[in-house]
Amino acid sequence: MSQFVVFVSTLAVMAMSGSINAQESNKDAAVQEITRVLNDVWDKWDSADPGHHAHFSDDMMRIRAHADPVDWSIWSSSLMSKDKFVENAEKQAAIWRDHPHWQKNREISNIVVNGDGALVTARQSFSMPDSTKKITINNAGTEVVLLRKINGKWKLTHSLGVDWKQSIWHWDPE
Repeated sequence: MSQFVVFVSTLAVMAMSGSINAQESNKDAAVQEITRVLNDVWDKWDSADPGHHAHFSDDMMRIRAHADPVDWSIWSSSLMSKDKFVENAEKQAAIWRDHPHWQKNREISNIVVNGDGALVTARQSFSMPDSTKKITINNAGTEVVLLRKINGKWKLTHSLGVDWKQSIWHWDPE
């Protein structure tokens, strides 16, 4: 009888640990997919690829929360048209191509998955040195992105830009 209890207990522990590992694998797969989606959004923005829009839900909303909460606002309640996006992104891409010494850094800080919803925090920074003016303009901020699984694909539904700061570093005169 004691061998039976040990056997059943062992099976129960194995079954529970298997389901825990399966759940973690699903979350790991979701985290990897969300990371891929967000990196693709950034890459497509940088290259002015109209496929950028494919990662957004139809009701995507951007919220600007850069200063005192009293001044927070909805930046846009819908995406700009693909034509407008391409026009704006192409202008930005051209500026960055003309300044190869400028630097962009984007990193995902945290991803939390809860069923078909996810929250991502990411940091972005941009450094733009100008040798003619002997200054460097630095921009940095945090973005909170909400995603939802829609028709089996992760889509961005909300973007909250917080804590964006710009600083100007003056080069030492010679």
